[in-house]
Amino acid sequence: RKNGGCVDTGDNSADVVSGSPTPRNTASPFNDCSADTAPSVAATSPAGNASDVAVGSNVSITFSEPVNVQGSWYSISCGSSGSHSATVSGGPTTFSLDPDTDFATGETCTVTAFANGVGDQDANDPPDTMAADFVFSFATETTPIPIHDVQGAVHISPYNGQVVKVLGIVTARSSNGFWMQDPNADADPATSEGIFVFTNSAPTTAVGDSVRVSGRVQEFRPGGATNGNLTTTELSSPTVALLSAGNPLPPPIVIGNGGRIPPETVIENDASGSVETSGVFDPAEDGLDFYESLEGMRVQLNDAVAVGPTAVGFGETPVVGDDGANAFVRTYRGGLLLRPGDGNPERVT
Repeated sequence: RKNGGCVDTGDNSADVVSGSPTPRNTASPFNDCSADTAPSVAATSPAGNASDVAVGSNVSITFSEPVNVQGSWYSISCGSSGSHSATVSGGPTTFSLDPDTDFATGETCTVTAFANGVGDQDANDPPDTMAADFVFSFATETTPIPIHDVQGAVHISPYNGQVVKVLGIVTARSSNGFWMQDPNADADPATSEGIFVFTNSAPTTAVGDSVRVSGRVQEFRPGGATNGNLTTTELSSPTVALLSAGNPLPPPIVIGNGGRIPPETVIENDASGSVETSGVFDPAEDGLDFYESLEGMRVQLNDAVAVGPTAVGFGETPVVGDDGANAFVRTYRGGLLLRPGDGNPERVT
């Protein structure tokens, strides 16, 4: 029988659970079913250890039974904004605390309900007050970081491993995530405005959605750690908030005439080892850096011409833009000649 034998509603399914035998005799401790239990905290909002809590949020505390509160029965203390008094409403079970000022962004706040300030309303005492102080903490929302700062003018994000919040427009979807791009680009062509959000399953967002995404920055290397593929910067374990739908997409970056001319010969010429950890990031000269600076962004090639056959497996076709005007050296069959020192970085699959 539940609760030490004290539950008896007349419904066996509600009163009794199966378990290992626990025989008792007259020497066993006596259980007084008429004894009172101390009030306790049953739930809070924000929940304990919650993150990304809005700075203007109220705090609510729900107790296990109706209670009376008195004196300084609570405290709210935050890392940056300090201590907060609050206007108390509600009760006798759920109390709402409306802080005197908003919290600060990116801080941790700790709320304490003091045991000696919370007493139950029944007359079956003792116990009357909570057995111990109840303490919980939460973290407030962080300030959004522009995608171009997350990408940086580097191959490995300066925020790698950190949780960040970004804003942008959904530009494309895949089976396990979506791409988003910041429509407010900076003036630095070396920093990408796009990023992939890894949802691990079909995303619920639609192309054209304006979204706010919080997630952990990670560098994903397609094919595993032992191959030569470069990493893709992405956000993992995301929390996605829809801000609006049906927005126009950021215009694509033209690769070629009228836009950004890709390097025509150099793949990478200044790295002493891995391009991800050495060398100068130079998109104007190095092909690997050029395409890193466009990672995750919408791009466009005008008057594209095929310079090789379409692959059977994925239907991929190698092309160059502007009808080959910025591609060297063309072969008599229309392809690109692979030469020592010329890896044809102007060639796009």
